[in-house]
Amino acid sequence: MDEDFEERHIYLRLCRRVAGIYKQPFADLTAMYQVTLLFLLPLIALLFRRRVLQRRGLPLPPGPPGHLLWGNLEDLKQKKDEPRWVTYKNLSRQYGDVFYAEVFGDETVILNSYKATTELLEKRSRNYSDRPHMIMADDLMGWAWDFVHMSYGDNWRIHRKTFHQYFQQRNIPEFHVVQKAAAKSLLRKLAISPEDYYGHVKHHAGFIILKLAYGYELQSNDDPYVDLAAKALAAITQAVNHGAFAVDYLPILKHLPSWFPGAEFKRKAKDWAPLAVEVRELPWRLMKKALVDGTGPPSFASQNLEKFSEDPGMEDIIKNCAAIAYIAGSDTTVAMLHSFILAMVLHPDVQSRAEDELNEIVGSSRLPDFEDRGKLPFVEAILAETLRWHPAVPLDNDVYEGYIIPAGATIVPNTGQV
Repeated sequence: MDEDFEERHIYLRLCRRVAGIYKQPFADLTAMYQVTLLFLLPLIALLFRRRVLQRRGLPLPPGPPGHLLWGNLEDLKQKKDEPRWVTYKNLSRQYGDVFYAEVFGDETVILNSYKATTELLEKRSRNYSDRPHMIMADDLMGWAWDFVHMSYGDNWRIHRKTFHQYFQQRNIPEFHVVQKAAAKSLLRKLAISPEDYYGHVKHHAGFIILKLAYGYELQSNDDPYVDLAAKALAAITQAVNHGAFAVDYLPILKHLPSWFPGAEFKRKAKDWAPLAVEVRELPWRLMKKALVDGTGPPSFASQNLEKFSEDPGMEDIIKNCAAIAYIAGSDTTVAMLHSFILAMVLHPDVQSRAEDELNEIVGSSRLPDFEDRGKLPFVEAILAETLRWHPAVPLDNDVYEGYIIPAGATIVPNTGQV
């Protein structure tokens, strides 16, 4: 069946179901009234929900007054040329470090201070371990396999355990050989063509994580696997950006056809969805082929497949975890190295002092090694500052400084402000 025809069929069935409470035939209604009916019942339900919220006893955190129907949609909407964290920061100046907002019944509590963030998300983490179901990312783009954004439960726990057992602190020394080989390659490339530093850094990050996750070795800066992770990450980052898409507030919108006015999110989802498949499947197939050929080196994927060879249900979990390592590992390494390069350009005096420390401890006959870190306090301080420089949903009702934090509300730590 043609996809557009199928979408139109679903849309018309929904309209007819809502219109069934009215006496006049649905076909006699104008298109505008059809749309009105489609949203009428959900909005009534939201108004009833808001009335219930107001009767919970303890007050909600302060926040901007919202519209009767769509709440704080305009307040939370990202402003042109202004990062979302700045929008939250400006609202916090008026309503405090912890403020409440609601859009179409979807409750949000924004944390704008270190104190509130650590108190709720660290000290009371058991109550804030869940994640909201993201309609745009999970249902429309096919990212439900991404355990980083999974709801808290058994499926999330087995993913986290599988990931953590390999990428835990005590296993890090086993990764040093790969990291040192990649570092030497990066330095050679920077010495030959420093103007291409951006591509060199991306290749460096991709080389490390693809080798660790799949045993695959990148060959050049234009290897397709260098850009695949970046494209997939850009898509999922936009999709899970809280408040970016109305469909996450009103899930019924996901049934709108892509041709419908205002349904640009459906067209974006259709464009981005292939990335969710490619980033998960393509490197996995390379790894499986290498195993069959007998040329596959040890990696997260191969070692876990061998470990759970008697449990075929684990293969999808291993595949999901490997893909997340590939996406996240590439991005964080690139971001950190770019921050480091920028810091050294802006502060040549710091660079000079670090160079003096390296010359004194390591000398000029070799590169610094991991064993030297304890003797290089200034270099360690630069590393810590680089990591710092540019750097969830409650299960039950909670109370913070006299305000109720409703169960099911999305908790947004405004890290840009904190």
